[in-house]
Amino acid sequence: MKRVFFALALSFCGTLIAQEATPTPEPQPQASPEATPIVLPIPIGHPATNIRIPDYDKLGKIVTLLAASEVVRLDDEQARMKGVRIELFDKEGETAFIINLPESMFDLKTRILTSKDPVRVQNENIELTGSSLNFNAEAKTVHLPGKVHMSIRDAGNIVIPDTP
Repeated sequence: MKRVFFALALSFCGTLIAQEATPTPEPQPQASPEATPIVLPIPIGHPATNIRIPDYDKLGKIVTLLAASEVVRLDDEQARMKGVRIELFDKEGETAFIINLPESMFDLKTRILTSKDPVRVQNENIELTGSSLNFNAEAKTVHLPGKVHMSIRDAGNIVIPDTP
């Protein structure tokens, strides 16, 4: 299972690299039509520290965990976050990927987190560093616009599934 997930991740990374090779206008992150707004119980303008926002699937299994060292709610729709760490979990509840970014903006209505600062996405075999990030918390998709660098550890264990 981990090898198939790793192969899919490698395919995802290859798509990111191919997209970087051809300059195109930077697309704006799109919200899912069924996005459920997040309610932050933080007064507007006041910082809160060590915030953790878990997200569960319909069966109650954790899918993502967003943690931030500081969150400032700017208004009803936007929050600025510092020291952000996002964990994405696989179907077994194990950490599949970790995303680290120093500062970001989170749209509470669309559930899209954006960062113009350098970011790092990693798991046990892959490390991606990018110049910016768009993370759709509803759709669980990550887009790394701009320059991306990928490092692969233990590439000998990569299993690429057959394609028809």
